[in-house]
Amino acid sequence: MAILHTINQSPDAGDQLRACLSRAMPDSAVILYEDGVYAALDKIAQRPNIELQKLDCKLYAVRDDCEARGLQETALCKKVKLIDYPEFVELVTRYDVVQAWS
Repeated sequence: MAILHTINQSPDAGDQLRACLSRAMPDSAVILYEDGVYAALDKIAQRPNIELQKLDCKLYAVRDDCEARGLQETALCKKVKLIDYPEFVELVTRYDVVQAWS
């Protein structure tokens, strides 16, 4: 069963990101939005973002939320595909289950 995971909180706000990534399967996808886009950074505290680099599913971040927080596309993990909110909605309709991690 394909699951779309959504994360809207900063990785510093709790363990939602770690819990989500531990359950993400290859046929899953993760959308980072609102403060969740901070998890898309390629380097956190000057270290590579190993959790995202090892992730074996599709990874998206909402462009408007990245821009609103001053995150440049070049600072994001290479696995992250930027999407807009209409694409977010389209992805929600494509997956069997949507799991919100908030």
